[in-house]
Parts: sequence; C-alpha cells; structure tokens
Amino acid sequence: MERTVEQQRLVPRYPLPREKVKLFFEDGERVFGVRDISTKGLGITLLEHGEALLFPVGFEYNLEMKLGGEPFRARAKVVRASAWAAGFVFESLGEGARARIERCTEPIRVGKSLKPVPPALLSSQTRAQGVSAWYHGDGASDLYLWFDRRGGLEKALLAVGERVWEWQNGQGVATGSLEPVEEQALKVVYDAKRNPEMLRLAAGVLEHAEVLDFRLLKFLKEQLRSV
Repeated sequence: MERTVEQQRLVPRYPLPREKVKLFFEDGERVFGVRDISTKGLGITLLEHGEALLFPVGFEYNLEMKLGGEPFRARAKVVRASAWAAGFVFESLGEGARARIERCTEPIRVGKSLKPVPPALLSSQTRAQGVSAWYHGDGASDLYLWFDRRGGLEKALLAVGERVWEWQNGQGVATGSLEPVEEQALKVVYDAKRNPEMLRLAAGVLEHAEVLDFRLLKFLKEQLRSV
C-alpha cells in the first residue's frame, strides 16, 4: 500500500553526526554536522537560530572535510537553506575526494557501520516518538525500529542521508525523504511512488547490517524482495 504524500512521520535526529565539515568565512571558520553527502553535494545541520542567514542561496564557500583518511578541500555553492539545514552542490571536487565520498557512502560500508545509539543520547523526544531501537552509521545513516508489546516488529525505517526506506505492518514498503523541522527531530515526507534507487540502496545496506538479529534481518530482506 502506497503512503500518501501528505502522510508524515517524525523521527529523532542524531545529535553528534560522525561526519563533520569545516566551512571558511571571511571572519573565520565554523564546523557543522553533515546530514547528507554524495559526489554531487552535501547537506549540513544548523543548530542555532539565525545560522541560516550565513548561507544565502547562490553563495560559494571553501570547505574542508575528513572522510576515511586525510582531510580534503572543495568548493561548494548554497542551493537551499532553512531554519535547521543548508544544502550545497560541489563546484569543484578533486578525484581523490570523489573516490573517498563514494567509498564512504557505498551500501556495504554503511550497513557494516550501523551501531546502537548509546542510551545517553536517547532523548525524551525519542521515547515519545515510540522508537524501540535506533542504530547510527556512516554516511549520515540511521535505522529506526518500532516493536509492539509482544516484541513483534511494527515499523522499520532506514535513512541514508536525506533518503528514506520504510516498512510498516499492514502498509508495506514506502520511500521518501527527510526534512528537519526542529533541533532534535526530522520529518519524513513520502514519495508518491516508490523510488527504485532507494529500494536498491536499502537492500544493499540491510544485506550488510551485521548488528541486527539474523531473524529480523531475514524478515526485512523478505519485505524488500516482495516489492
């Protein structure tokens, strides 16, 4: 069953992303958490009100980022900005940096990198959203699980950057995207039709999610194959 585009779900935002980027301004430099990255561009998380004013659409910035090795530098242009996030496209990106980004975001690495979120980072908002288990990994990836009182799986949501794959009992599989709505929460906006690229990415990530119980992993793989 397809979700409607109007349907939305809130999920918690990981407070300390593994990937960070340093942006250079005329009066200094600032470090931001990376919420999405590809060879085309990246998205960053804004944690303070008013930071969006730093990123007028069309402006270009030099940046420095470390991914699986020595830091690399690039130049990127702002293409969107909101209260809690800003998005860039790369204007210049060396081949070495491009290769590093591709390695960091490949499904096998993302799947193997997923680890349980430490209890100390689970907020009251996380519990209020009913999340039973939460795993975070490379490439700004998160896997959320919801279980019923008997321990049966009700929902599973995999986010890789801003892209989303979701399975829900009784409604099946859907894809979508994440949009920040507040400091500690992200909103899922569903696609009108399932995105084949995200279905393939989810299959690749879950194939290598070694942190999950094999029975749960087998079930999720079956849901992917049933689409």
